[in-house]
Amino acid sequence: MEELHLTRTLMTGPLPDKFPQGSHMRIIYAWNVDPNSGGVWKEGGFTGPLPRSLLNAAYLSDLVLPQHGLEGEIPPLPDSVVWLDLKGNKLSKLPVALPLSLTVMDLSDNMLTGPLPDITDNTLIWVNLTNNEITGPLPPDFGGSMNTLAVLSLAKNRLSGDLHATNWAMAELEMLDLSKNEITGEGGPEHSR
Repeated sequence: MEELHLTRTLMTGPLPDKFPQGSHMRIIYAWNVDPNSGGVWKEGGFTGPLPRSLLNAAYLSDLVLPQHGLEGEIPPLPDSVVWLDLKGNKLSKLPVALPLSLTVMDLSDNMLTGPLPDITDNTLIWVNLTNNEITGPLPPDFGGSMNTLAVLSLAKNRLSGDLHATNWAMAELEMLDLSKNEITGEGGPEHSR
């Protein structure tokens, strides 16, 4: 099997941790949003941890499981993942390293703690980490994403430090949201180095 689509099903409980070594799974897509209200689909939803065996799915490109009851840490994922959407769950720990191919990441509305993930080796385009408990300073720069990042939303966290200690010279950046953090400094990012 290469694609698994489980949007708005009546399925509940944990996702099976049974992705075999060499799995050809490319897409896991289970959008758990009510089409009428835009809220959580109350008829079903997955709970428990994300399967650690996802790392065995070397071709996995899309992992889209928003608005479920997934909890715990985000385990290591294969470098092939391009789209990671786990918003609106109960996840508490960011992965140590992000997949190298990752371009779109939405982990908003979880309970993620710890520092921002290191994205210096990535070429991310869209990042949403809004409404978590992420702490620590903003990084000095965003590495490989400096030339690709168009959307960066880090609002409603506990980030700190001086706004001007970060290099905001990002050619493609269209939207930056740092609201409701503990960041200091005068003026906006356009005044930083």
